[in-house]
Amino acid sequence: MDHNEDRVKDPELWNLYRDNVNKYLKICGQEFSDEDVDRAVGLLWTNSFACASGGGQAIFPTFSFASHSCQPNCAHSVFPNKTLALQAKDTIKAGEEFTISYISTLQGLLKRRAKLRDKWFFECSCARCKDPLEGGSHASTLLCQVCKTPDAFVTSSNSLDPKAHWNCSKCPQKLQPEDINKVENRIAETMQTLSPSSMAEFESFLEDASLEVHPSHYLMLLLKRHLIGLYNVCLMSLDLEDLERVESYCKCVDDSYQIIDPGYQKDRGSVLRIMCEVKKIIAKKRHLDAKLDDAEQFKERVQECCALFQEAQKCMFVRVKKDPNEYSKYAIVHRKDYL
Repeated sequence: MDHNEDRVKDPELWNLYRDNVNKYLKICGQEFSDEDVDRAVGLLWTNSFACASGGGQAIFPTFSFASHSCQPNCAHSVFPNKTLALQAKDTIKAGEEFTISYISTLQGLLKRRAKLRDKWFFECSCARCKDPLEGGSHASTLLCQVCKTPDAFVTSSNSLDPKAHWNCSKCPQKLQPEDINKVENRIAETMQTLSPSSMAEFESFLEDASLEVHPSHYLMLLLKRHLIGLYNVCLMSLDLEDLERVESYCKCVDDSYQIIDPGYQKDRGSVLRIMCEVKKIIAKKRHLDAKLDDAEQFKERVQECCALFQEAQKCMFVRVKKDPNEYSKYAIVHRKDYL
């Protein structure tokens, strides 16, 4: 499906492609009709996937039938040998549809659905989109600025309607979708102005943002993920209090991933690896340095680290099954129908 009947309704974008693709091909002496070029551009726009190592875009015809979900049960990777792998991230029941996410799952309700509407021309009605709390993840929940209490949640009154107002759970306060977008855009734009390597700036901004959005709001998760990466390079120099704060960031991100992008996937694996290292250092400091834990408590912490490491490994590596009849949560489907 090329969606050209929908794409042509946006004259600015349609003319941009015609000027930069159709006219360029004609200048190069390529004798293609506008209809053929429009068809090719439409197919690439709506069906192509990025290849590894800057290898451009590719269409995998069979894989293009995969449906979208904002809470997908599969992940995909395109390898340098022009092979695509579709990996089940969790146990999939017989008869259940394989789904992928066309966009990043780490986005809020309004932004996510707007992107799907603008590029793929459909209104997503997956389980996550149907629930204003997004499965309890609160990935889009704001905090009421009238009540100013941590449990005054502002969520959509009808998450499937992009024009529906947003209500406070504690007071009559109502906001329009434009108001929600303004808050999120302002926070996102301010994030872009922060020094990427400054822990102090990100910690300060995280504290400020926590007054406006839920601790598990997707923008808070992005902030915490960035801080996790910054702290990862200096974990050994952190004191116990700082380590426990980093651990709480890791847990918050992982808890959210297990709702909005459940199962084994690489982003979660990266967070789990760092959480494992943090917990390992905490165990050492509590037992050997501060004498806060006895031998049995230390053993329990070490066992927890081992379990986390194993979980991280499962997230990070794609396993290919040689027997196509062997089913598990790691089942792989390979496609070589690269165009």
